[in-house]
Amino acid sequence: MDPEYGNTVQIHAGVHTGTGVLFFPPDSSVIYVLTARHVIYGNNENPGTAPVEISLQNVTHPSLAGDHFELPSSTRIIQSANPEHDLAILVVEAALFGVSAPPSNPPAIHSDYGLETCLIIGFPDYGNGEIRKINCSFEGYPRSTPDRFLVRSSFALSDTHNDSADNARGVSGAGLFLHYELQSYLVGIITDYTRIDSFYGTGIRTINDLLSSSSLEMIPTVDLVVDPDIKAIRQNNRAVEARIKSNIGTVHVPRTALKDTLLPFRSNQFFVVHGNAGAGKSAFARDLVADLRNEYEVFLFTGEQFARDSLELVLQQLPSPITTPVNRLLTAPAFRDKKLFWIESAEKLVETGQLNAFIELLDRVKGNPDFKL
Repeated sequence: MDPEYGNTVQIHAGVHTGTGVLFFPPDSSVIYVLTARHVIYGNNENPGTAPVEISLQNVTHPSLAGDHFELPSSTRIIQSANPEHDLAILVVEAALFGVSAPPSNPPAIHSDYGLETCLIIGFPDYGNGEIRKINCSFEGYPRSTPDRFLVRSSFALSDTHNDSADNARGVSGAGLFLHYELQSYLVGIITDYTRIDSFYGTGIRTINDLLSSSSLEMIPTVDLVVDPDIKAIRQNNRAVEARIKSNIGTVHVPRTALKDTLLPFRSNQFFVVHGNAGAGKSAFARDLVADLRNEYEVFLFTGEQFARDSLELVLQQLPSPITTPVNRLLTAPAFRDKKLFWIESAEKLVETGQLNAFIELLDRVKGNPDFKL
């Protein structure tokens, strides 16, 4: 069993339900359960005592003797002093779990390393008590909340019966895992649902700060060596996408309403979103692309960035320049085989009259059935 699944449990604390992540400190007599503070205390900004009854359910870790554990009322609970972090850690005596073998932990990282593909593993309400995987894209650390990260689901969480917020209940406290070269890395926990199909989370660095201030062993982290070209592409993607407003005009169009658009998109290599200024073309394109990120490697540029004499010059003049030849970059094993090129505000490219790089891209897309523009 993959550690990201085996280390995930469902938490019941009085009337509250959420997700937790087990961590086993080496050679320790305790086990940590990482979760969101409101899973234990509710939305009280100044929580007092924890609920009398806290239990861990749907426990599947192979080293533990059972799938359901009632925690004693004496269980130590530490929590972040900053309510924005919404972080709590249950410190449970390992003897309670009847550990039969040295348990494993997923590797943890304290930085996103410019990676984008990620997974939330938890117990959302739409799963009816079963563990679920939510594919998502890592959108970075917003300036307004530098201690917390933002991730966006790769599919619409709403359905015909419930909106996204209702279906997302139960995910609080779930682990967020970044994926790189067939390995998943724990980067933090999900704390709260925010705008449409998106979540805030608290990272490993903040978790370790809390453990250290409580004189507890910190979670060890590993350093990744990530291809700098991958980081440069994904950092540019984030920078361009961050400028796009969430609303289309004055309203937000539910992502479920975009399903009819996916069919013609999948059946054509070229797709143009056009409309009046301010109509919400960019927001529409972003939500469309969000549903395709797990299938396509996305390369996002502005029209101004693409106004160059060649694709190589486009790459060389990004904020983090890429000097790798185009052919080698597009065949890099760390990228998905299918590629989606998205030029934001393409009309500005046409206005410049500098179309050489764009024409080169058109030729490449026409010559490769796995490419879309």
